[in-house]
Amino acid sequence: MHIKWGLSPRGLYNMGVYLGKKKGFFNIPGYHCTFYENISGADYRRELINGTFDMGTCGTPPLLAAFAHTKEYVLIGQANCNYPPFYLIADNSVSQIKDLRGKTIGINKFGTCSDSLVRTILSEAGISVADVNITALNVSYSEFAEVVVKQRIEACMQCEPWVSYFERVLNWRIIVDCTRSIRESNYAYLIYVKKSLLNENPSLVSAYRDAYAKSIKYAKENINELMVLDYSIDNIHACDLESAINREVPLWNENPSLDDDILANAVRELKRQGILPGEFCIQEYIYRGFENSL
Repeated sequence: MHIKWGLSPRGLYNMGVYLGKKKGFFNIPGYHCTFYENISGADYRRELINGTFDMGTCGTPPLLAAFAHTKEYVLIGQANCNYPPFYLIADNSVSQIKDLRGKTIGINKFGTCSDSLVRTILSEAGISVADVNITALNVSYSEFAEVVVKQRIEACMQCEPWVSYFERVLNWRIIVDCTRSIRESNYAYLIYVKKSLLNENPSLVSAYRDAYAKSIKYAKENINELMVLDYSIDNIHACDLESAINREVPLWNENPSLDDDILANAVRELKRQGILPGEFCIQEYIYRGFENSL
């Protein structure tokens, strides 16, 4: 049986599961699990609404937005990021967040994690969305640098290892480190599963959930293996990857138990942004049968 596991766009946050797969953690007799990296969170949301994936991990903005349009999935765990793995970076015309007024902020697409997080940090800084120009570049992360230079964009929301790449190539710097500045997190990567698969084979779902958690734990304990993993990312050099790993992997969460406070904060913020309807109830999308499985 083939299990289709959905993932966010290619980036550091996905590397733990690829290392886990290489170590055989996802090898379950009679089943073959394939990872699918989506182009953007907006594309991922559409795939979820269409019921494309059996299981996977996804950031709260596109994942919960999809849940508002489908009853096919439930949450079964917390993934490696119980914080926003994004950074607002900028050129030398911006030294602090208040300098963003009148500037252009690039994101990959509207309806993505980066789109939502830009709005969160602007709100927390008391800056109106109308005071900046949020521009969807509609390109992959690997094409960001070329586009921001051509279009003279002063800032963008990025994830690792692209932050390290921008620091090296363009001499940009981090203005807002979302991993630490939003510590009462209203964002998370979550593990989800199709209800039909959960009902048909809960032991298989539990085994894959445990394989995911084991992969993250192993990656944190074996960073040298993560450094040399065969996981190519266009334009990224070994020094970029090393910088990214040292900056963020120590923050990765190993505990797959859901955090109700983070979920409540995420729902509250997405409702504020108009991404979720007021009547959305996260408890309708949670399965807690595996909370003590590890």
